[in-house]
Amino acid sequence: MRIFTFYSFKGGVGRSSLMFHLGDYWASKGHVVALLDMDLHAPGISLHPWLEKPEKKNIYHTLGISDLLATFYQTQNLQKQTFQFFSPSRMLRHLRPPKGSNRWGSKGRMLVLPSGQVALPQPESIQDAQAVKIPSGQDSASDDPEQKALRHFARLLREDLEAFRLPEPPTQSGIDFLLIDCRTGYLDMEELAMGYLAERVVLVSGLNHQNLEGLDITLQKLRPHRVPPLHYASELLLAFGPVPAHYMDDPQARQSLQKGMRILEKNRAAVTAGARAEIVPPCFLLPYTPHLATSDEPVNQDFFLGRRHPYWEVVEQIADTLVSLQSLEESQRETLQQLYNITGTVLPPAVKAPAEESPSATDNEKNKLEMEEEEEGINWKDRDPTRKSLALMFQLPEWHWPLADKPTQIRSWLRRHGLPAEPNETLVHLLNGLCASITLSPEEKANVLSSCASLSQFQLDSLIEVFQAENKKFAARSIRAAPRFMVRLLHAQQAWAELLCGQEKGEALFLSKLEKDPGPFASWKHYAAYWFALTTPLEEAGRYESAEAGYRKAIALDPENGAAWIFLGNLLQDHLGRPEESETAYRRAIELNPEFALSWNGLGNLLQVHLNRHEESEAAYRRAIELDPKSAVPWNGLGNLLQDHLNRHEESEAAYRRAIELDPKDAIPWNGLGNLLQNHLNRYEESEAAYRRAIELDPKFAAPWNGLGNLLQDHLNRHEESEAAYRRAIELDPKFAAPWNGLGDLLQDHLNRHEESEAAYRRAIELDPKFAAPWNGLALLYTNTLQCQEARQCYRQGLALDPDSPYLFMNMGSIKLISGEDWQADSLKALAGFEKQSGLPSIYNRIYLAVALSAGERLPSDAEMNGLFARWEANGNLHVAATLRALHQGNKIQSHLDRVMALLASYFYQRHTIERFYLLAGSRPDLREALRSAARQFFHLPQEIIQRFRDQPTPHLLERYRPFVEGRSDGAGDARDLALFCKDAVPGTEK
Repeated sequence: MRIFTFYSFKGGVGRSSLMFHLGDYWASKGHVVALLDMDLHAPGISLHPWLEKPEKKNIYHTLGISDLLATFYQTQNLQKQTFQFFSPSRMLRHLRPPKGSNRWGSKGRMLVLPSGQVALPQPESIQDAQAVKIPSGQDSASDDPEQKALRHFARLLREDLEAFRLPEPPTQSGIDFLLIDCRTGYLDMEELAMGYLAERVVLVSGLNHQNLEGLDITLQKLRPHRVPPLHYASELLLAFGPVPAHYMDDPQARQSLQKGMRILEKNRAAVTAGARAEIVPPCFLLPYTPHLATSDEPVNQDFFLGRRHPYWEVVEQIADTLVSLQSLEESQRETLQQLYNITGTVLPPAVKAPAEESPSATDNEKNKLEMEEEEEGINWKDRDPTRKSLALMFQLPEWHWPLADKPTQIRSWLRRHGLPAEPNETLVHLLNGLCASITLSPEEKANVLSSCASLSQFQLDSLIEVFQAENKKFAARSIRAAPRFMVRLLHAQQAWAELLCGQEKGEALFLSKLEKDPGPFASWKHYAAYWFALTTPLEEAGRYESAEAGYRKAIALDPENGAAWIFLGNLLQDHLGRPEESETAYRRAIELNPEFALSWNGLGNLLQVHLNRHEESEAAYRRAIELDPKSAVPWNGLGNLLQDHLNRHEESEAAYRRAIELDPKDAIPWNGLGNLLQNHLNRYEESEAAYRRAIELDPKFAAPWNGLGNLLQDHLNRHEESEAAYRRAIELDPKFAAPWNGLGDLLQDHLNRHEESEAAYRRAIELDPKFAAPWNGLALLYTNTLQCQEARQCYRQGLALDPDSPYLFMNMGSIKLISGEDWQADSLKALAGFEKQSGLPSIYNRIYLAVALSAGERLPSDAEMNGLFARWEANGNLHVAATLRALHQGNKIQSHLDRVMALLASYFYQRHTIERFYLLAGSRPDLREALRSAARQFFHLPQEIIQRFRDQPTPHLLERYRPFVEGRSDGAGDARDLALFCKDAVPGTEK
């Protein structure tokens, strides 16, 4: 419910008529309007001929606001903090236009809360009236008991009217606008009507000396409490009336209007150095209309010769200023069109008209029990109405703020744009308007600047008027619009800094000015939306602690801001490594709005990635999907969960494909699908296609390039292309550690460039010190260069980061086996870890370790092996695993060896297969000769197989296994071989 109070120092200036016409206008738009007649000593609306007669059986229809106030004053007990109150909505009566007019359509209504029958006292003298200062609409610690009581009375009145619903069609419609008719009289009525109730005050003043002096007195009473500094234009609106139709030719009228404007300017509050002067409130001229002197009916609304009655035109302008029914985009188009009409240089954008925004007149939809009558006493509480506007948000510094301490650069910039180095007042106003505008793009602002020298004084003045009107209109918007406007203001001011200082310098300067305390944008810091919007550039700059502080300040200003809690949860999860606090933030967001899917999705990510509570994670994703079935995001998260943790790969594919169906242009689920097809479903051509589709959709997305690099290295043996893919991922995201690790593997395993491989692993570790995988790769590199002590230290570093890594335990066990040490403990931990994982690499290593440990009971059954072959028959590692399993079971292995050779595609897998046979020979002496025979076949491969290999040969690494192949070694753990593998190891000693 929007509340506007109409006040005039003297009567006869058209105050009640203006209020009635505004109500008539909004009712004709389909809104419900209530008129509260607080002109208690000379009521007007209460006597309107359209007002329906009181219902005989309804005693409340004989009462009015004065009766309610009389009850309040007669029963208030300031010591006990109680008073009696009855529901004002029961006194509402309808205005009924003449039959057959259909004036307000099927939805529009006008209601009246009459003045009542009780006479209330007036101030004893004019001095008493002039001494009163209208208080702020917000509670104050300095309020005395009487003020607190009246504030609470206003709160109850407002809440009762907000809860009111029409009993007849359109049922459930509440009051959209409450318009209060108030005039000089009883002092508390001014406090109540203009201070405690009004969202905005409309002042109506005549042009004679008495009215203008009264206007000055009124402004002094309103400032600085009711209308604080920087809220001048957003809290007040002024209408002069009646104004002669030909006032431009009437020297007396023009002189009076100029005096009125000087009074407005005189009552502007002082501002801090470097800030702009307050903009005066919007002013309108109500034309003299004889009809209003002789009739209670509104002025005719009909069009005549293509336009409405001049009075109606002003009424519509005032209505649009008080509550713009335009969307932001529509307002922008209107402003652009005006600028184009003035200069011809700024073209209105050709955008589709959006749906009309509602003024949201019934924001408070909560149910409220109806107040009982006089018998019930009410205790008042410290609760404030939400009546804030965006006024402070649009209080910006002077246009030259990026260069404020550099006068030489200011003059140079002005000359560069063809402007005088010492700008006059007109140019300063124009530059201030350009700086503040959120309508114009940077290019359009530059166009206006370039045309300034060729514009006439009339054009310049017109431009200034357009910019000031934009500022006033947007500054009066409700606090609920703060997030959207804050983002636009941030972008506009950053662009302005870039226009003055260049892009790179301007962006850095803007961020530094934002954080400066108090800084040029100190007024923004009163808004939660500012702190919320500031977090984006802070996060992009990697300043996560500062971003957290921003979110927490936004929450402190607006504790029920669910979005701030969600993004705080994201920050704590993704960048600050505090998952428990992240969960608290998500749970708070859910508590505030259980129906908001985004918080459930964030919680699902947290439970999956950081807290390993996978069943709860799935439930969170499915709740997000239930709440927002058209969102692709939770389907993608669910796909990741099903792939990475729940081993439900067919369901994972279905989830990714559903995400793609819902958002075909989102690259993220295509990347997840590529990973699934590569790592679990053995569909490598489809995997490559998925990665390339992700790259096509988002060429700057590094992850699919990394996945493609893995695919090309591990499965397609296209090593040069793999290197190019990794390097492209690194180029796109230099802080992404995974492609550096993949590049390290590629350079070590296939390209024989060990120095570059080490550098790549080191870079991955530097970028992500918590990433264990590059420590494993680096350890293998040291093993290949016979530096076993260095390798052991790397494994320890990796296990400190990932104490459950089966790869690190397995490879540590291998070094210990080669060195003749106890290797079983590490291998048992590795086996347990692989048994918890899915995917072919885990199955392969699980079979190898089970055979090495003679743990036949932990090998897959025949049925499981058949299922694996049905899925991965074309994978050489699976046939190696089948060879080892067959050896353990005493079965023939040659058919498996033949299949491995048929699939062998690189020197790396040749060495790797021989290495497994060599290690097993040391742990399973009973299988040694069969393993030696198998290793011999792979050591002496036919030339036709070697010709398939596309990676670099490493004969020095292959030669380590010659003694074993030729019968001069018993395999891993043979002291005769130790120098071939660990030049720095001492047999039987833990390093």
